Amino acid sequence: MKKKIFISLVLFFFLNQCEYKPIYSEINKINLKLNIIDIQGDDEMNNLVKANLEKYSNLSSNKEFNLEIKTSHSKVGIVKNKKGETTSFLITNQINFHVINNKINKKYSFSDKIRTSNNNNKFELKKYEKSIKNNFINSKINELIIKLSDLQ
Repeated sequence: MKKKIFISLVLFFFLNQCEYKPIYSEINKINLKLNIIDIQGDDEMNNLVKANLEKYSNLSSNKEFNLEIKTSHSKVGIVKNKKGETTSFLITNQINFHVINNKINKKYSFSDKIRTSNNNNKFELKKYEKSIKNNFINSKINELIIKLSDLQ
């Protein structure tokens, strides 16, 4: 028992001294002005992108970026059973950002592929797909925000 307490104290002091912080802990304090000038692709993904970018956009910021965004989502059957029914899918999500301002003209591309089994319950399968899209958009927007905050 004393050994566990000792190890816990050592870890506490070690992590306290190195100023350990989670990667996304400061992301809400980033001061950027984001303007979506064009958005194309999957409507559901576009709505998620707009909503997530609004959270990080500050209209009074002096760091202004114009964004052209293109999203895509595809679901392809990859395995079929003897009856010809699809039993496994490959879900691909992609998002491309073209960042433009006076000094910067950069492109960022993110994609993700997930293999999933077919579910007899179509409602649950749709819900799962929506959750995959949402998680993908959230993580890639966070990555974009961090990359933009490092620019200029």
